[in-house]
Amino acid sequence: WFRENGQSGYFLMYRTEGRVFQAEEVMVGGKWQRFFGYVGQFHIAKVPASEIEFPSEMSLLSHGFEGDLTAPDKWFQRGFYRARKLKWDAPLPFNLKVRNRSGLDQTVSGALLQPDFNTGKLPHAVELKMEYSDKSITEEYCIPESSWQSVPLKTEVQVADAQASGLILQPTEEYVIMTDDLRRFFDVSRHGNYRLQAIFNDPNGVTGSTIDYGFIIGEKSAY
Repeated sequence: WFRENGQSGYFLMYRTEGRVFQAEEVMVGGKWQRFFGYVGQFHIAKVPASEIEFPSEMSLLSHGFEGDLTAPDKWFQRGFYRARKLKWDAPLPFNLKVRNRSGLDQTVSGALLQPDFNTGKLPHAVELKMEYSDKSITEEYCIPESSWQSVPLKTEVQVADAQASGLILQPTEEYVIMTDDLRRFFDVSRHGNYRLQAIFNDPNGVTGSTIDYGFIIGEKSAY
């Protein structure tokens, strides 16, 4: 690599990806501990579960979790180069989920859980962020940040109380914490580009955000 002043240097990177072929619980010092049999590129090892992660394509969150926004018919896309153009009044169903990428069982706190699905309420420690731009990808290869404007939540949107108990997820297990229609939360009636992001803000647990997801609402007169 090169610094701005022209000096060069190097860094050492180890390949840590591999395959897990066995899991076992062993009594160590009077406590049960989980270990995985691990096959790397050049070695085989017995590795503590606390040092193993199972990453996916979801967005990285804190405390060994991942998060993702998904749609049943994939009406939104990662980024805008493949964003779909939707009818102005099309339903916008979505799911918000978390995934345990750690090698250990982990608890999703009650602050991220809803009492019931499809309630029109946000989980206590989850924020949905939406922005709008009337710019077109054909005008700008990348829509400039200055062209995006915040879309506020509807005034009737409520935030659910944190649930008393959490939920234990095993390694690689996913859980849908929210399923609803985006139009219940935002006014999405203008023609143009939208981007959506979920933000996790649990002071005692998961924090972080998903990547931006893009979609385009068509003109009303066009349909």
